Amino acid sequence: MKHWHAYTYAGRTHTDSERRRGIAPSTYPPFLVRDWLQRPPAHIAGTFAEPDAAAAWLRTELEAHPPVDVAAFTVEDRMRWVRLRLAQDNSADVVSGYYTAGGQYVSRALVRCTSRDSAARCPAAP
Repeated sequence: MKHWHAYTYAGRTHTDSERRRGIAPSTYPPFLVRDWLQRPPAHIAGTFAEPDAAAAWLRTELEAHPPVDVAAFTVEDRMRWVRLRLAQDNSADVVSGYYTAGGQYVSRALVRCTSRDSAARCPAAP
C-alpha cells in the first residue's frame, strides 16, 4: 500500500563533515531521502495514506514555520507543486528545506513508502 511518512527537523545546519562524524543530531536530514525510512519509528511525525492528508500536513508545517522567502514564493505556490507531485502515479518524495526569518533551518519530508524499494523496509505501516 502506497503511503508517506512525514519527518521533521528544525535547528542549525551542519556541514557534511559534521554529519559524517556523527556530530549532527539523529533527527538531522540524511544525505539520501530514502534513508529517513531507516530512522526509528519515533522520528515519524505522521503517516498518510492519502495525498491530500500528506499535503495538508505539509501546509500546516509551512504555515507554522514560514520560509524567509514566503512573500516571493507563497505557501500556496509551494502547495500547488506539492499536490501535483503527490498525485503522480509514480509519486516520489516531497522534501522542503529552508530557513525561517529567525535564521533557523527547517526540513520537512514526505517520504513515499511502498514495497517498490526492497532495501528500505516500512518503519511503521499506516
